[in-house]
Amino acid sequence: MAKRAVGVGGRVVLVAESGLDLMPREIRPTASLVVKSGGTVTTSFPFGHGPFEHDAGERMLLMAAMANAVLICDERPAPYVVSAARWSMANRRSVFSFTEGADIEGAHVLRDEDDEDWLRAAAAGAGDP
Repeated sequence: MAKRAVGVGGRVVLVAESGLDLMPREIRPTASLVVKSGGTVTTSFPFGHGPFEHDAGERMLLMAAMANAVLICDERPAPYVVSAARWSMANRRSVFSFTEGADIEGAHVLRDEDDEDWLRAAAAGAGDP
């Protein structure tokens, strides 16, 4: 997702699931691309921390707090994803889903090109097109 966003000129914020010194090798080229394109790589965790499964909720809330829009990709998202999506909506952020099965009341289900345009506009901070 980060590579695609950079490719279309989006400003990307990559939130690491661990301390930055423990970022997995396979993520490092993408992190470099994000920074070189003017984006940011950040984490709420200190160097040498994680990654740990119990930190996923904190990471998800940080991503939601930094995003203009949230896209839920899982049909049955984890409880911490649902919590972050609800936080986003409560704070006047757009939340999108690929399926109604995500069961997040108020999330807009993407169905056609008009919906994709709305997602792009929301992610850019423009709100509804």
